[in-house]
Amino acid sequence: MSSSIDVRPTRVPEEMNLAYRQDDATTRHAKCRSALDVMSLKFPVARGSYTKCNEHRVFSRSASSVKDDEVFAALRSEPDDTARLSWNAMPSPSAFSTDRCPPSQEHDRPTYNCSTMKHRSRNLRRERDARIYSHLFSLVYWITEYCYHRVFRSRSLWRYDYRWGIDFSRIFLSFICILFLMMHMTVHADSIDSINDTDIIDTHTPISQKPCVQGLSTPGVTRPYGDINIEYGTKPLRIMCILDPRRIREKFPGKTSADLYFLRNTAFIDKKYISIINETAILLEVQDLEPSKDLYTCGLHVEDGKVHTVAVCLNEVAIGHKPTKPISFNCVSDNWESLRCSWVPVHNYVKTTYNLTFTLPGKRSRKIFPCPKDVNDTNKDDTKKTDIDMADKNSCYWDTKTNPIYRQPYETYTFILFAFNPFENASFTYRIDHFSNVIPHSPWHLKVHDITPDSAKLRWSLPFPLQNFPVGIHHRIMYQNQLHSNSKNATWTVINITDKTREEHKEYTLSNLNCGYCQFDVRILLKSATAPDVEHMWSKPSIVEFRTASSVPSYPPRTDIGSFEITEIDDKSRDVFLYWQRIPRNHENGENFTYEVDYVEKNGADAYLKNKNSTVAYVKYTITADSKYLFKIASKNEVGFSSNRSEIIVPTQSEVISLEPNAFTKIAYNETLYELSWKPPTAKNIKNYTIFWCEDTRDRPYQCTGFLDWVHVPKNTTMYNVTVTNPLKVYQFAISTNTEQTSSGMVWASCTVIHNKVTSKMKDVWINNINSRSIEVGWKLDCSDRVGIIDGFNIYYCPIISPYNLQCQENTKKNITIVAGPHTIHGTARELQPYTTYMLYVTVLTKFGEGSNSDFLYNTTLEDAPSTPPQNLQVMNVTNTTISLRWELPKEMNGVLRYYEVLFNGNSMRVEDVLSINLTSLEPYTKYNISVRACTISCSNATLLTQRTKIGVPGKISTPYVYSKNGSEVVLKWNRPKNSGGPVHYYEIALHNVKYIQYTNASGEH
Repeated sequence: MSSSIDVRPTRVPEEMNLAYRQDDATTRHAKCRSALDVMSLKFPVARGSYTKCNEHRVFSRSASSVKDDEVFAALRSEPDDTARLSWNAMPSPSAFSTDRCPPSQEHDRPTYNCSTMKHRSRNLRRERDARIYSHLFSLVYWITEYCYHRVFRSRSLWRYDYRWGIDFSRIFLSFICILFLMMHMTVHADSIDSINDTDIIDTHTPISQKPCVQGLSTPGVTRPYGDINIEYGTKPLRIMCILDPRRIREKFPGKTSADLYFLRNTAFIDKKYISIINETAILLEVQDLEPSKDLYTCGLHVEDGKVHTVAVCLNEVAIGHKPTKPISFNCVSDNWESLRCSWVPVHNYVKTTYNLTFTLPGKRSRKIFPCPKDVNDTNKDDTKKTDIDMADKNSCYWDTKTNPIYRQPYETYTFILFAFNPFENASFTYRIDHFSNVIPHSPWHLKVHDITPDSAKLRWSLPFPLQNFPVGIHHRIMYQNQLHSNSKNATWTVINITDKTREEHKEYTLSNLNCGYCQFDVRILLKSATAPDVEHMWSKPSIVEFRTASSVPSYPPRTDIGSFEITEIDDKSRDVFLYWQRIPRNHENGENFTYEVDYVEKNGADAYLKNKNSTVAYVKYTITADSKYLFKIASKNEVGFSSNRSEIIVPTQSEVISLEPNAFTKIAYNETLYELSWKPPTAKNIKNYTIFWCEDTRDRPYQCTGFLDWVHVPKNTTMYNVTVTNPLKVYQFAISTNTEQTSSGMVWASCTVIHNKVTSKMKDVWINNINSRSIEVGWKLDCSDRVGIIDGFNIYYCPIISPYNLQCQENTKKNITIVAGPHTIHGTARELQPYTTYMLYVTVLTKFGEGSNSDFLYNTTLEDAPSTPPQNLQVMNVTNTTISLRWELPKEMNGVLRYYEVLFNGNSMRVEDVLSINLTSLEPYTKYNISVRACTISCSNATLLTQRTKIGVPGKISTPYVYSKNGSEVVLKWNRPKNSGGPVHYYEIALHNVKYIQYTNASGEH
């Protein structure tokens, strides 16, 4: 078998032959060559695999002088052209028999081992140690000489001055010199040692002493041992895998290093990164690894039955970097009562630990305070869990219970964040403005006083302990009329109060509310006066709602000369619809608001008519065909009528017919632009036209019940474009022809034609009905959509994040599919959360796929009872007449909490704003069945518990009955007390002049 090994002559150092050294030994041994150039290897070779010269000048294997598992290390300083075994070349018997020892060597000395690895390893350490001590000695000598000449007195003074006075300054300087010397020696020694130890793989330790895993037998080991950390960009990854010859002979005979391989996690590593060192060892060497953390496994191909590979050993390798400055560092004080600092470290695959400390300004700046330990250790009696998450390693928390404690008065903190990993120790300094990072709690005692139709006065207080906050507090008032809270463009009126920042109690009057009997939502937030004006620095709000006082409506509904519609019944009578523009809700000013026709005039005389149908947008009457009518309309609420009236004049039927326009058509160009066209009537005395549009939820033929608006256009116009404001609404359009004295009334467009119709998103979508756990959505298809291509509708819905962020909460979007039918115009989203604002939209399912989303609708479900009873109902204290209770909020309140109801043995109590109660005046030693429930608009289920009061003093016994049983015996008889106060064990009987105690049973007779 041929071999591809590069056989080179190698000179053996003289130190190898210390015991039998002769003058020409080195020269003679220099001619000794082996098939494997072991001296040029930088990596371990199994002891049993080297060769030696025997008496017949033949190289042979030696395995008798040492143990099989001993391995040797070569020098790092070998030349670059060292011989390496390729994957296809293994030592063969012929490779060991090609060279002979010189004849002169046959009998002049014993056989000598040609391998010099162990010797050179010792030489390397000796040279390294010598260099270290040489450097240290030079440093010691230089610093000692310097200190002697610079610190102590000159030689002449020592020679002639024998007084040994004490000079403290020189002693101090001497001490500093010595300290500096020691530190410098240590640092220099460490640096030299680290330089010389770089990349050296430990191959001296026998496999049996340091196996891959203690207690587990494997075919070999890897070196370095254990986890490996490498700084990115500094050096390659080197892992040596070494077979245990003894284990190989026993378990896997015939296997060599050629059967070894490496895995990165589960993937095989390309052989170009692996070198064969000898029959028992291979080396993995990978340059320029990217930052990562992987598991490197050395394995052995065995092909033994079903098992084809055996793991030899493994290493976890982390490629990372030195500690770097964290991405962010923030400190937040909660209501000036605690402080939490947290940071976001830069991702590092090498484990990096952090330690946060701080210093205070002034005299305390020299003292460094650490991050507290677990506060549970400092207050073990606390049954309430601390809000510190000790598992969060990237934060520190201080309060009055931690050690060190939270220091409130200091304006600034200087934090020093230390970072440690195997490559370097680093520190980063942050100077934090303490008071600017305080986030207050919500204001206390927010109340509303002096409410009028146009104003209200607010009062509130600062939460403790912010009454003494050094830089003061800014206040923010946000209020909103709840009439507009569901509007897409709803906004909050914001008032910032930045003066008088140190006041404990605040008062402010909301004026110009311009809305009688309106519900207002008021929220007050607090912020440190020096904190930046960003949302996350404001406190959570205190919330209060109030309703302004009532007054008469501000004005009547607005009407136009043509705001009526006539439907002919027969020649003598007709139906008339009177339409008006509703006044804004904030001008209704009271409860039970409506519109009322309070005066009717027929042909100039007062008349009484009973309406057939009345809504907030129109009223319907039946009138005669040949009469002229005048109607006066007012706004009305519980307080009274508006001060003015609006008028509508309905002409005779003969006047109306000649004025009606013809072929009134509506064409939709987009969601907001409509083109209206018509043909003029036959009448000649036309003054102008009125174009009406009504914002509603349904198109014709349904009557409009929404907001009506209009515009007048010139008489010579036959086409007009209208741009509406709300693309989410359905708009009905009408036209009337007007003269100086009368009008034709309204003629409605019956359907909408879509310009260049392509089925897209639904624009006519609205909310039909709202409950606490469902929202019904309605829609209407355009004229051109009614052609049978629609299969169904998808209703999508989700709760929004907040009033300031109308996006869906994460992973909450749901949908329901409604199958299309001849009259399918609505669908209901169910299983919703009460008192929650939802976003909804609808898409059309056609034969060609799903259409675009409709515009979003936003609405809030109604309140409901809390989803759970009050949580963790506990008895805190019990006496013979009282029971103290405490509980926690329900999991989901589902509305605004009104009160808690406490029931006990037929009695009930209400509790507001607190989570505890003390039941008093109870009977001693009595079992009470107690239940607590939370109430919004309705009450939750109850939390139940049973508690008996403690034993008390028995009640008074009624006067006993006495009778004589015989001459020497008297019988007393009495009844039990109404309230025994506990179990009765005995009765005590007192006699005149003698105290006599007789125990008897509870029957009360003796």
